Amino acid sequence: MLLTGLCAWHSSRREGLEAYAASKGVEIGDVDTQIEFLITEIKGSGPAAGYATYAFMPNKGYNANNWKDATSPEEAAEAFCWIFERPDEKYAHLDRRKEAAKRYYDQFKGTELGGSFEKGTTDSRIIGTFTSATSGKTFTIFNQMEITTKDGPWKERCSRAAQISVCSGYYSGNPINLIDKVTSSAPEDSKLYNQCNLKFVNDKNSINNGTYPTNKIKSQIIGKGQVILYLKGSWDNETGVSKYGNKWAGKSHWVAILDYRRVNNKEEIYVSDSGHNKTGWHPIDEFDWMAKDAELVNER
Repeated sequence: MLLTGLCAWHSSRREGLEAYAASKGVEIGDVDTQIEFLITEIKGSGPAAGYATYAFMPNKGYNANNWKDATSPEEAAEAFCWIFERPDEKYAHLDRRKEAAKRYYDQFKGTELGGSFEKGTTDSRIIGTFTSATSGKTFTIFNQMEITTKDGPWKERCSRAAQISVCSGYYSGNPINLIDKVTSSAPEDSKLYNQCNLKFVNDKNSINNGTYPTNKIKSQIIGKGQVILYLKGSWDNETGVSKYGNKWAGKSHWVAILDYRRVNNKEEIYVSDSGHNKTGWHPIDEFDWMAKDAELVNER
């Protein structure tokens, strides 16, 4: 019997975890993926729906309410042990479980977690979807390299891809239809935003020496808005490489910021990167010295 990961998944549960990890294009040991799988097992629904089926069951006088209503990490650990993990009593090791629960609670309390990403479908125009834990909106991340309009391939139209990715979280129809709606309007054109009941503000004046204030990014995202940044590249006699060594812009590049989280006292933002393979979580100051323009997008 081969055990795996945070919850020692095995048999059919391991198979479910393996299938979920494969659907995301990550290894089975990816911690974020395991947490998403665990959350779905606990809730009976969630990011791994269709792959995870395990749920709470009453055991030894404990039920789900004992865990949900626990007043201490130790009390929660004991209830979770019996109703979710359900080991043989000789393997319960409750003292160790309680000690670990208190230790990790002290380490991670106050952590703000972000949303979840689902890899794209067979449609090459979609990189994937991201559900923001802050706004609750699900955004479609479009691949600029795979979209063609009457003007030809988008290739360098990351501005359009960033725009429709943000709009997709508020659009009432099929998000893929946004590709057909955008043929000539760039992000500064409010037409598409209006159709999605959104408004935007150009905040270029807040940029100082290529740096956009991280407190503005944080407050915008926590306020359930989004940020679109235009990054410097070779057109601006810049390298297009961030302070953390990531290559973002050849000529120049637009990206959308969809969520915020704080993990281990480090602040991170979720970046939608249309076709350059860097969609994901990055330090909140990733784009220091790279910002050329900034737009704030809000629901009306």
